[in-house]
Amino acid sequence: MMAVDSNSPYFWGAEAPPHRVYLDGFWIYRTVVTNAMYQARVAEKACPLPEQVYSRTRDPYYGNPDYASYPVVYVNYLDATAYRVWAGGRLPTEAEWEKAARGPNERLFPWGNDLPTADKLNFCDWNCPASQRFTSVDDGYRNTAPVGSYPAGASIYSVLDMAGNVSEWAVDWMGTLYYSTSPESNPLGPSTGTRRVVRGGSWGNPTEGARTVARFSVNPSESLESIGFRCVVDNPAP
Repeated sequence: MMAVDSNSPYFWGAEAPPHRVYLDGFWIYRTVVTNAMYQARVAEKACPLPEQVYSRTRDPYYGNPDYASYPVVYVNYLDATAYRVWAGGRLPTEAEWEKAARGPNERLFPWGNDLPTADKLNFCDWNCPASQRFTSVDDGYRNTAPVGSYPAGASIYSVLDMAGNVSEWAVDWMGTLYYSTSPESNPLGPSTGTRRVVRGGSWGNPTEGARTVARFSVNPSESLESIGFRCVVDNPAP
């Protein structure tokens, strides 16, 4: 089951109506792509450098061995696409991303329906500079954290960091009304658009942004310090 009803908790808009979809099997990276993973591809001239090598509180961030296991950021949609070509995978559709995060039982968050706690995700806690921060929680980081730092927040499929750390590029064009006409099998999003879907909460998102159904969009040429990506690989036929 994908999406939610408009009267669900923290409804952001463009997340309705609920609809059932069928997906072919696929494999998904357990974590987002790290600085070290991306740097290896840059060294082979398969990907361009990130637009910025610093983060909000770390300079340098990219290329610094202290942050090798942290998510690569400041990569736009085209940069992420270049990586997935090299790696022999692809970016997930938002339906695939939501399936990996939400599982078969309509979870509000990857771990279930309980509200976020410090051991489950890196989101806008008391360290966060934004006004919407959750002041009663300390997840240990002001912005990005090493990937896989919150195993208690894993999805039912053991996929990590799908509710925080960095948001993630999906392959779909954004369509605010697409859910009303989405095909039942392997939806790919609208055929055209101007902005790509981004899924998953980041270190700068409040509780509602960490939900498994939350979606927003970004110009594919834009790169942000709160957006990274992970890849999927089609499940080979038996």
